[in-house]
Amino acid sequence: MNMPLTHAAADKPKPLWRNRQFLYLWIGTCFSGLTFHIYTLGLPLMIYDLSHSTLAMSSMAVMNMLPYVLFGMLVGVIVDRFDRKRLMLGAVGLQIAILMLLFAFLSSGVKEVWVLYLLGFWLTTFGYVFQNSYNSIIPLLMEREQFVSANATINFLNTMINAIGPTVAGAMLLMMNYRYGLLITVAGFTMLFLFTSLMRLPQVERPKPADGRKTTIREEIREGWQQLLLTRELFTITLLVLGVNFVTTFAGAVIVFYALDVLKLETGSLGMVLSASALGSLCSTFLAKPSMKWGRRGKLLVGSVLVASIGQAVLFFSAHWLMLAGGLFILGAALTFSNIHTHTIRQEVTPNHLLGRVAGTTSMLAKVSAPIGLLLGGLSGEYVEPHYIFLTASLLFLMLALVAMKNKLLEIA
Repeated sequence: MNMPLTHAAADKPKPLWRNRQFLYLWIGTCFSGLTFHIYTLGLPLMIYDLSHSTLAMSSMAVMNMLPYVLFGMLVGVIVDRFDRKRLMLGAVGLQIAILMLLFAFLSSGVKEVWVLYLLGFWLTTFGYVFQNSYNSIIPLLMEREQFVSANATINFLNTMINAIGPTVAGAMLLMMNYRYGLLITVAGFTMLFLFTSLMRLPQVERPKPADGRKTTIREEIREGWQQLLLTRELFTITLLVLGVNFVTTFAGAVIVFYALDVLKLETGSLGMVLSASALGSLCSTFLAKPSMKWGRRGKLLVGSVLVASIGQAVLFFSAHWLMLAGGLFILGAALTFSNIHTHTIRQEVTPNHLLGRVAGTTSMLAKVSAPIGLLLGGLSGEYVEPHYIFLTASLLFLMLALVAMKNKLLEIA
């Protein structure tokens, strides 16, 4: 059931944790996020059992990235054009169907790896439809001053799930075959479907063309690009996101190699060191709302990039696992802090009927920059010492901050 789009009658918005619509979404994604790790951990095992090929396993990572590149802008148009709640329910329903189909294929003894590629590709595609819709409805569920708190809460949830999810999934897969683990993932997505169905969303007023005709998909994609390119705040932070993603993946390509080959860490110690980044992310979610009193968001974004530069410098000087963990902690905090404020600015300055297209376009661009960074970082690691890659990343972050200041990012309120 839809409600008319109205402002809250009370002067003070209700606390986030008393917002029933937000809680439905939050609880549902808790169930699906935790159980999805059983699928993501079991998927490499499935591919290994079918192929015993490292190429086949790495190719699956590419298949999971392709939907963002191929359909980023199209999904944005779809999210802006249709009812977002129905899209979310349809996307989750199709994900459940794909997981059940995958369970049926594995149970019947199918041994073709391409089946996993195909089903995994569409599972990621419909997951992206849900995620884009999810980000677009957040501004509809609360007042503008609650956007930072909501994005901080969502990032906190995602970080917690990514921190404990693999451990829970690993314990579950020790007790059962990954094939039956898929059924637990299905149960988690079923809970997401149920909680999403309970939500009541406001209607979104979409302006109609002056001539009264129905716009084409190409025209709507162009409208999203125009909104991104002509809105100074959106264009500036999008360039910053592209640069940050590139530098982060460029340095991230050699972190595990550096820890194992240079610092000689054991596998168990490696997991503990890498978890420092998640801990930093958690800490930054508590700083997001208080940081609004520190100054303009543009200054906060530039500050987070400068802190990330410091984090990479710590990695450059790290000769002990404690320094490596410290550098990763700083990086995790800085990048999550930047992510929270970037999402908030995008939600505030973008008309809601265009938010899906703008988010889809920026996601596509971000996913394109990440593999380029990974490729260049991996290739550089073949010819230079890994710690010099960290130094390069530190300097690149510093350059990004300087360029952002020159492009008046500091003026963004």
